[in-house]
Amino acid sequence: MSILLSPQVSDYSTVEKSIYSKYQFNCKKIWKGKDTFIIYEGNTTGISKIYESSSTDLNERIEVVVDLVKCKVTNRLLISGGHTVVDLSNRLNIGKEAIESTTLSLELIKKIQHELNIHAEFLIQLNDIYMEYDAESTNGTIPNKFREQALKPYIIPCEINSILKKYSDELDRELNLHYCSSKNLADQFKRHIKNEKRNNQDLFKYVEDQHVNK
Repeated sequence: MSILLSPQVSDYSTVEKSIYSKYQFNCKKIWKGKDTFIIYEGNTTGISKIYESSSTDLNERIEVVVDLVKCKVTNRLLISGGHTVVDLSNRLNIGKEAIESTTLSLELIKKIQHELNIHAEFLIQLNDIYMEYDAESTNGTIPNKFREQALKPYIIPCEINSILKKYSDELDRELNLHYCSSKNLADQFKRHIKNEKRNNQDLFKYVEDQHVNK
């Protein structure tokens, strides 16, 4: 997985905000459903749900996570949050849910540093799987130019930048933003599945049979 670094921004005056002015940014819609906090654990045997709560108390959520991971994490720790798309019409825009997710992640980083003495870093996964159609570069022969502009480099939106600065002061160290491409992750996952199918056909035959018989 390719993880890139985007340092905190000190001056936005030279940032070119618009990549594609006609882009319709949908990530400012507010989730109106039930706010359920769920924790899954993944290991070599599979993925299982280990916690679920309807409580919206931020401190309670942080306490639960730290208690669950304190015996399982190492000094090489990345905490992911703020999953979002890039607003091609104004790359400094970001939705409310991504901001709330970022705050939760950085509160978790703070708690882990104070209680476990582990200096975790922050990662945002950028949903770039479906970029706006570009007739010149989406025919499969060359990279989508919008994706190239949006991610190389990724410019931290102002509100996320302010949150990073706040927690940097509180933790007495500079918290930068690490980011990765969802498309790259998906492509790597597809390659992994293809290789596993070639090397372990019986496993996938069993999974496919179970799906058919349901």
